[in-house]
Amino acid sequence: MLNDILKSFGGIALFFIILAASRYLVMSSFFLKYNKYPFIKEYSKYINKYHKYFGMLALFFAIFHSFGMIKYLKNPKLFMWFGLAALVDLFIVGLMGMLVKKVSSNHKRIIIKIHMLLAGLLVILALLHVIL
Repeated sequence: MLNDILKSFGGIALFFIILAASRYLVMSSFFLKYNKYPFIKEYSKYINKYHKYFGMLALFFAIFHSFGMIKYLKNPKLFMWFGLAALVDLFIVGLMGMLVKKVSSNHKRIIIKIHMLLAGLLVILALLHVIL
């Protein structure tokens, strides 16, 4: 039963990762071009407002998922390494997101690009963790 709860924490973490990463899709030129649809505007406002909270919730659930599952899975398998890489990447993405507010405007664009690239890598690692 506890094993199932811990697995569901991983699913919840993936949900929040995808929700937080959807900010990039909403802000992309494709969606901005079709911004005449009211639901895209409302979704964009919602995602922009709560983006950092989705990331924090993803990290919270991923930490509980990973630390809880380690004691149930004694033999490391490939999917566990992808999960560990995703957890480390999620932590670094969060740190980069926090740095955006702290750095000068000259470096802000670079930090945001790194944040977005690592977030894309995070989605790939998390999906590989689930698929394998």
